[in-house]
Parts: sequence; structure tokens; C-alpha cells
Amino acid sequence: MGVKYLAIDKDEKVHEKESSFWLSRNISSIRVSSMNEGIDKAIKNKFLYIVINAANINYAPKLKILRNLTNDPIFIATKSYTMQEHGIARGLGADFFGEMSEKTEENYNSVMATIGHLSERINKNKPVLDVLNQGDILLVKDFHKVYIKDI
Repeated sequence: MGVKYLAIDKDEKVHEKESSFWLSRNISSIRVSSMNEGIDKAIKNKFLYIVINAANINYAPKLKILRNLTNDPIFIATKSYTMQEHGIARGLGADFFGEMSEKTEENYNSVMATIGHLSERINKNKPVLDVLNQGDILLVKDFHKVYIKDI
């Protein structure tokens, strides 16, 4: 069926602009206008990523549900970035929370860089350290360090 992304966005014009750009890179899209519809699509499909337009979707109440139903990267796109909302979105399971650019290519580059970073991290072997943890003492042999009471 090909590579596609899911857009949870009520604004058809924003989606049309973004989707035509992505389609020129052989990535198609599906747009839905509610979290319920997005959850339904995420259950039934695999996506390159899922993007939620925070300007017109109340994502917070159902983001944790979406996160638990899919391993696909979840991006929250906003026009008014705040650290508080960033923390809430990430805490609920978003992989990325950021300001949308008016330049579609910048959005594409940001999304692809984040997906690349997530893929690298997932595919890396977990580093193995020789660590001894005894109460308030943490001895990290590989770093030649001893930590006492988180100091």
C-alpha cells in the first residue's frame, strides 16, 4: 500500500498543503478530524508517523490512549509553543512537540530528522555498563566514578 502518515487535523487547507509536498516524496496521507478517528486508524494501520494539529484538536485527553495503541512516532504540531504544553504532550506520549513552520520543507526536514533519530535509538544495542548500586552509593566502574547520595 505504500508509506503514509496520519494527520489528525480539522483544517483541510493545512493538510492539503502539507500532503501535496509529502506526496511529491512518495509519502501519502490520511486525514481525520478527531482523536477518536485517529485512534481507529492507528489501530488498523501502520504509519510513518502521526501528526496532531494542536491548534484545532484537543489531543491531551486521548493522547495516552493513542500512545498505548501504536509504536508509530507521534508529533504534536503547534503554532504557539509553551514549555508547559511541551511537558504535558511529552508526558502523555508524544515523541515530538514543536512549532509548525510556514515552510513545508522545514516541517518535512524536522519530521524526518526526528524519525531518523528515533529509529537509530530503537535499533541501537542498549549500552552495558559495569555498575554497582548499594543504597546511597553508586559505583560506575566504566566511568571510574563513585556517586554518594546523588552528589
